Amino acid sequence: MSPTSSIPDFRRALLAWYDREQRQLPWRTEPAPYRTLVSELMLQQTQVQTVIPYFERFLKRFPSPQALAEAEEEEVLKHWQGLGYYRRARYLQAAARQIVAEHQGRFPSEKAAIDALPGVGDYTAAAVASIGFGLPYACVDGNVIRVVSRLFALDGDTATGAVKKDIQAKAQDLLDPQRPGDFNQAVMELGATRCSPRQPSCLACPVAGHCAVNQKGLDPHIYPFKSKKVKPGKIDYQALFLFAPGRFLLAKRPEKGLMASMWELPAQESGHFIAWPEWFDGEISSRGHLAKPIIHRFTHLHATYHVAMFRSDAVLPWREGEPAGYREFRWVEEHELAQLPLTKVLQKALPLIAAAIQDERKPCPNATSTLPGL
Repeated sequence: MSPTSSIPDFRRALLAWYDREQRQLPWRTEPAPYRTLVSELMLQQTQVQTVIPYFERFLKRFPSPQALAEAEEEEVLKHWQGLGYYRRARYLQAAARQIVAEHQGRFPSEKAAIDALPGVGDYTAAAVASIGFGLPYACVDGNVIRVVSRLFALDGDTATGAVKKDIQAKAQDLLDPQRPGDFNQAVMELGATRCSPRQPSCLACPVAGHCAVNQKGLDPHIYPFKSKKVKPGKIDYQALFLFAPGRFLLAKRPEKGLMASMWELPAQESGHFIAWPEWFDGEISSRGHLAKPIIHRFTHLHATYHVAMFRSDAVLPWREGEPAGYREFRWVEEHELAQLPLTKVLQKALPLIAAAIQDERKPCPNATSTLPGL
């Protein structure tokens, strides 16, 4: 921080601003450890405005660890559908089951027990401990890293362990022990609304007088410094939309890995492609391809899906039993989609497939179905 500032003054200024101007968010109106855990896992790599309706629906259906622990995984994933990073939902349910099994359904109030919950890392444990129980642990997320880097004008690479450790120590020193939960949220709020990455509002910052970058006239955009990320890889898939009268085929992904346990169109890597008719005991006829491939960007991977459409006159079994690499396959009716957790790629594909089928069947499209003619 600025050499002329003091930590007590910094705390008072930041908390006074937070008390006046904090955003009214549903997890703040009724703070509780379980609600904090749900919100923090949802907010990882997801924007606040996107999370709000998901949080409200999720808490309505799963209002307690007990309710979440007793639910079927498929239903939990369905309520998470659209947020992405589905491993977070599985960790959340695993944490709820551990709370029920080891703590009789009561959220543990000791930091060590919170740390021991599945999927709970240092940041999430500190958030739950401070916000839910008033324990003095500093949270360090991307917003906090940026704020602390600018407050102290840190030149080190924040991707390195030594700099991360230094930021954690500085955040802990700054923490107000009387209001640790509010203070942690205030720093994160500052990073989200004033000390933003691209358009920092230094003139409107409540702690500008305590900021080394501001006091020294430095460019805030160069803080924090982070080494360049590795470019995402690219991969091509061949995907299948196979429909029979009233049904079409979906495949369930493995229990671990990308989009685990979600339902999707069967897909193969283009470099290891086996022609689709060879997969089935029975005849399938080609109905062409979608005019444009579906492109989906994961954090570390850019995937392109080329969707082939086929039709069969009856529900057919796979020649080799279960689809290679999948947990199971299922012929589904359209109404069943509302109960299944679907990959984002499948959600993108369905309206495009419907439009292609409509074009093929004109002038008599079935206007009552998302997937006409099935």
